[in-house]
Amino acid sequence: MSKRNRTVFLLLLAATTAWGQEFTPYSARSEFLLGAPGSSGAGLYGYINPALLTYAPPSGTVFTWSDRSDQPGAVSDWGLFSNMSRLGFGVLHQELPGDDLKEYRISLAGGNRNNGMGLAYGWSSGNTSGRRNLLALGSLWRPAPSLSLGLVLSTALSGSAREALFDLGWRPGGNQRLTFFADYALASKELGADFWSGGLAVQVLQGLRLTGRYFDNETISIGLDLSLGHLSLQTQSRFDEERSHAFNTYALRLGAYEPSALTQRFTPQHRYLDLNLFGPVRHRKYTFFDPSRTLVELLALIERAKNDASVGGIAINLSGMRINPAMAWEVRQALQEFKTTGKRIVVYLDRADLRRYHFASVAHHIVLDPAGLIILEGLVAGQTYLKGALDKLGIGAEEWRFYDYKSTFESIVRHDMSDAERRQTQALIDDFYALARDEICAVRPIAATEFDRLVDEETVFLPQDALKHGLIDELGRWDQVKESITKLEGQARPLIKPSALPTPHDERWSERPRIAIIYALGICDMDTGIAARHLVKEIEAVRDDPSFVP
Repeated sequence: MSKRNRTVFLLLLAATTAWGQEFTPYSARSEFLLGAPGSSGAGLYGYINPALLTYAPPSGTVFTWSDRSDQPGAVSDWGLFSNMSRLGFGVLHQELPGDDLKEYRISLAGGNRNNGMGLAYGWSSGNTSGRRNLLALGSLWRPAPSLSLGLVLSTALSGSAREALFDLGWRPGGNQRLTFFADYALASKELGADFWSGGLAVQVLQGLRLTGRYFDNETISIGLDLSLGHLSLQTQSRFDEERSHAFNTYALRLGAYEPSALTQRFTPQHRYLDLNLFGPVRHRKYTFFDPSRTLVELLALIERAKNDASVGGIAINLSGMRINPAMAWEVRQALQEFKTTGKRIVVYLDRADLRRYHFASVAHHIVLDPAGLIILEGLVAGQTYLKGALDKLGIGAEEWRFYDYKSTFESIVRHDMSDAERRQTQALIDDFYALARDEICAVRPIAATEFDRLVDEETVFLPQDALKHGLIDELGRWDQVKESITKLEGQARPLIKPSALPTPHDERWSERPRIAIIYALGICDMDTGIAARHLVKEIEAVRDDPSFVP
């Protein structure tokens, strides 16, 4: 018997044996995988190792099929696998002599990216002669970005068939550029012979991977995985011992965004992010009924837009934004970093004081409402002093003051500002004014001396005045900003909402080192303000969590 005929014979034998097996062994179930389960993305969304659902995106569907229909007794024709938030479901269709068999599995996973656990329950329909429902327990251990260890124990619930699957993945560089993998299935005699394979996956460019796999029966497969964003295509060709082509398998994935090979290389930056900053920006917000944005969310959104190759700019509506100066400066710095990629920023204003105009000046193009107003009134700071009122009420206060600049209680023990308080307040005002002036003049066609004159002598700028002095670039309303972008870019650019921006895709093995952000906002008190009793517990929880950077 030639090697090629032997290969066909083994495939037929496996199919015929599968007819009477209590459940399909891993060697048949893994036909559509490009590599070992732990190195093949979500591993058919937990159909083989349910623990892999820990890494799966929130939702997705994979449809797979084979072109071996011309061969009688093909091991499998097609499969359909999907997941939703660590809950997976899959069906594998097998065309057996005289009947069709479908094997179903529902899977559930828990844990984190270092240690995942999963449980799966399986049953069959169609030709169920000799078939048994099964239970599979999977685990995935990824202690570092370079190492992945998987274990799946499967057992027939009312039979004697057992199987243990081990798989190993190794990434020398700790990233997707090169991955070595191997798997070994130890099966009881009811399932046939043991099985092993090994190979490697190479990331040619982001969104495009090539794989090679060697099997214990001396056959090999060559595979390709091409991501197109929310759609990806997989194919692999199987070759027999004589390296003659035997058959192909294919897979189509729909669901969560993955970096696209075409977008990263060939898609122009054509979209603008529609960023409406109406409302307050806070450090924290309530879980329910709070429309606020958090600073961390806003910074992360700008970072995502910066890294998305299909986003060419941001259109920002500052009407009604409420943000404190420190947060405004931090967001402006993030936008400044966004500009270093060559992407543009367009800002719409209706009213602005010096602080808001400083924020807006980060833009390449500023649009002011025709009925808007800019007031550059400079900066001022003061304090309300209550000593006189307290004296009339017969209330006295004693200040224990050890240093000149410790001025917290001046408002209740003095009638006016001390010299030390005046000096430090003036220093803060001068510093911020110099920062705002220098950063505005660095990007607007205004000299520093001219800006000082505008603040000291002009102060109030109606729309036409603002345009004449170069404070803005155009007059228009928010719904005309798309036209402004068209003129700026030379062609129309679509606006997308933040919800349409792809969620970052993380293929890293193991948890990333984390830095905890613990907020202590308000007065120093045990039960209000910073709520010290509860704050202590938060700090202790971070201290005891090994996933945070020590």
